[in-house]
Amino acid sequence: MDSILNQLHEGNNPEQAFLLLAVLALIILIGVALFIALIQIGGLYNILQQRNGGDTWQLAVKRWWTNIYDAQVGLKPLETEQELLLAHDYDGITELDNHLPPWWKNLFYATIFFGLVYMVMYHITGSWQLQLAEYETELSVAATEKAEWEKTQTNSINETSAKFLTDASTINDGKGIYTANCVACHGPAAGGGVGPNLTDSYWIHGNAIGDVFKTIKYGVAGKGMTAWQATLNPKQIQAVASYVLSLNGSNPANAKEPQGKLLANTTQAKQATAAK
Repeated sequence: MDSILNQLHEGNNPEQAFLLLAVLALIILIGVALFIALIQIGGLYNILQQRNGGDTWQLAVKRWWTNIYDAQVGLKPLETEQELLLAHDYDGITELDNHLPPWWKNLFYATIFFGLVYMVMYHITGSWQLQLAEYETELSVAATEKAEWEKTQTNSINETSAKFLTDASTINDGKGIYTANCVACHGPAAGGGVGPNLTDSYWIHGNAIGDVFKTIKYGVAGKGMTAWQATLNPKQIQAVASYVLSLNGSNPANAKEPQGKLLANTTQAKQATAAK
């Protein structure tokens, strides 16, 4: 129900919103119809009772309710008060065995009923989840929703919006992608091979995250650099670009000679170096 109301508020799933409104309208119409029918039946009942000299339905309901209330309260006339006296007294002071107030007793009965329902639904049948299980379910649902949301956001990453990410998860993902696809040309430690050294401060196509992202995405025609946009999605390209920048200054053994222009470390490269 909460989910449907949220969708109605956010304007999502108009079919469900329409269904909800239709059900609510039907419930209201049925309630109005029942109210009118009860009025008609009550009026007919009053007419018949008046012809036979009986009470109207209003008086009958009042008498029924009064009998229930009196039974719960347990009031007795003053002349029968002796029947309520308890067997003990203190210094001539006696106590009557009066009933507890009806509201108190009814509340107590309600707690017993609630306790039974709670025990059956939560601890016996497991139909309702306890707090920990409900929390874990919500975490699972949130993780699924996050994964679906991330799928919709992946394609929005490009060379303009790409960001240098230094969290361990992204760097590890980037390292895995690099190991699987880039080692042959740039070496296991990115010190270079067929391709240039990626760990020094010399860059052919720029050392900003957008530059590295663009180079990986579109490749370099005539230089043997493959365009990876057909193989890797934008999120993966961003991850491997972040990993490459995180290697700045790592100085692997047998690194290839510098190529390109000497560029000052960008903010992201400095952050990566500091994080090592």
